[in-house]
Amino acid sequence: MGRDPNKAKHVFPSSNFDSSRAASTDGGSGTDAPVPNREEEFRKAARLAIHKSDIIHSPDRTVMTITRGEFLEMKKLGEFSRQRKYLVSSDLSPQATYAMEWAIGTVLREGDILYVTECLGKDDEPCDEKDRELKCRALAEETERLLKRTRLQVKVIIEIVAAKVPKHMITEMVCLLTSKLIVD
Repeated sequence: MGRDPNKAKHVFPSSNFDSSRAASTDGGSGTDAPVPNREEEFRKAARLAIHKSDIIHSPDRTVMTITRGEFLEMKKLGEFSRQRKYLVSSDLSPQATYAMEWAIGTVLREGDILYVTECLGKDDEPCDEKDRELKCRALAEETERLLKRTRLQVKVIIEIVAAKVPKHMITEMVCLLTSKLIVD
């Protein structure tokens, strides 16, 4: 039996969640090093620390930064050949969580910066400082859960913003960040 030679062979991309994927230090060009054994890979992933900043509040904005591994030291030494920025808009719905999982697992590479944001409508939703902080902590927890499944050394900026028109705020963020990819 076996595969029908007349049918096209499907090739699926590997992700950062794949345990068989080698660490990519070349920015994802496909010239990865040989695959280490699984136990060694788990030990390396466990050693990568996750550092969270304090939550910073301003009148309509709450921000937290998460850095994974030795991101800051590697950035100072110039070890990242290019640093791409990505923006994921999330409200922690199942669809938004899947989009965040896809961005971290498939798109994000060593040295990249991921902006995870939620824009709240001032008129529609509770958006006082306490509510924004709770949402920020929930997004940080979900982001940390996804990062622990990878060996990426990245920076994640989580931002909860209250705006009169949330769509306009997201559009402004897109313009200011000059992101490589927007996931909504």
